Amino acid sequence: MTSGIAELARFLGDPSPDLVRMWPQEAPARRTAWLIVHQDMRRSALIRAVSAAITEAFRRQRKTLEQGCLGKASVA
Repeated sequence: MTSGIAELARFLGDPSPDLVRMWPQEAPARRTAWLIVHQDMRRSALIRAVSAAITEAFRRQRKTLEQGCLGKASVA
């Protein structure tokens, strides 16, 4: 058996019965996501399209990212 500690998004860890939350009563830490684009590439149509798709994916998955798997509170 292997053990260790890692910080995971709830939607990744909650579905696994083999993982245990260290502080189950604590709200998950919120993180800011940054999308970095080189100055020379920021006007590229392809870069703008990919950036817009990534932004929309985060927007669509906001509930899962904030609340965990399917938006449900889980028990450790």
